[in-house]
Amino acid sequence: MFYVESKGCKGGGGIGLMRGSSEDAAVKLGGIGGDIMHSTMSIPAITDRDVCMGGQACKRWKWSIPRLVVPQEEHRKGGHLSPKMASGRLLVLQTRRKEHWALPFWREPCNTPEGSSFSVEAGAPAGRSVGVVWSTDGGESWGLRGEVRTLGAHVVESVLVERNDGKLLLLMHELHGGLHQAISGDMGRTWGSLERTSLPVADSSVAALKVHTGHLAMVFNAHGQLPRPLTYTRTLLDVAVSGDDGSSWRRIARLESHQVAGLQSHRASVLEVGAALYVLYTSELAQGVNDSTLLPLQHQESSVDANTQLGVRIAQVKLNVRLPALENDECTYRVGDECMV
Repeated sequence: MFYVESKGCKGGGGIGLMRGSSEDAAVKLGGIGGDIMHSTMSIPAITDRDVCMGGQACKRWKWSIPRLVVPQEEHRKGGHLSPKMASGRLLVLQTRRKEHWALPFWREPCNTPEGSSFSVEAGAPAGRSVGVVWSTDGGESWGLRGEVRTLGAHVVESVLVERNDGKLLLLMHELHGGLHQAISGDMGRTWGSLERTSLPVADSSVAALKVHTGHLAMVFNAHGQLPRPLTYTRTLLDVAVSGDDGSSWRRIARLESHQVAGLQSHRASVLEVGAALYVLYTSELAQGVNDSTLLPLQHQESSVDANTQLGVRIAQVKLNVRLPALENDECTYRVGDECMV
């Protein structure tokens, strides 16, 4: 398990909007980033697991003492602090010689009592960049690899996947919507320029992985900024696959399509079991929104009971659907036979 422990910074270098009914209610984003930590847990045998789930005490279900992966301090040109934010799932890469662990992260500016201080080189916009934490010894030691300059875009929550040609694809969404990507051909040591894709992606994290067929799969909210009163709504949760290493995508499932002001179905995780994808995601109210303000729109086909929508949800998406051929498609995003982008 990887997580971030905030310390020493008053907050990020930007202003965030309150997730509520007022778009103008701006609040400082506090405690953004810090040290990247990790903890492990040994999985008990099946018989011991059954005992635990029966309600009896099970001492084996314990996390280890947290260990430091990467500190927020970086002794690079410019020095000072560089708070980290871990994101995405751990990617395990297998070469002929060893196993590699790769965890994507991004850096945030740090506001200290002495003022703003960044650890990135002179000229880096806003002190933000994206990189990868790397281990070649099963997590015993870690180091930083590569750096993707954000070029003024506030990109966050990156996810890492391996393409069929062996290159690494880093996907990250922009704070106000839109999906960006960068590619590495040398195991994350160097990265190409950050490019904005034409996919309709909300200001919410995406989840991605490579499945057994060689296709890439991605779960994301397939819409840009929505008009009022849906400004803070996250919906159109799509599962899409790519047969050309991320150049084009085809939707194979839509998990959520509600049109309810303030209802957010987002922050998905995805894994492959057998010939199916299992998607876990959260349905919740935007900050500042309560049940009295959660009203379905008049044009909605059927009323949505908000109380049944909230919480962690899981959906199965079978991969026996018609998958795209493993070749280039001139259409960036295809729904059925219709090209959307």
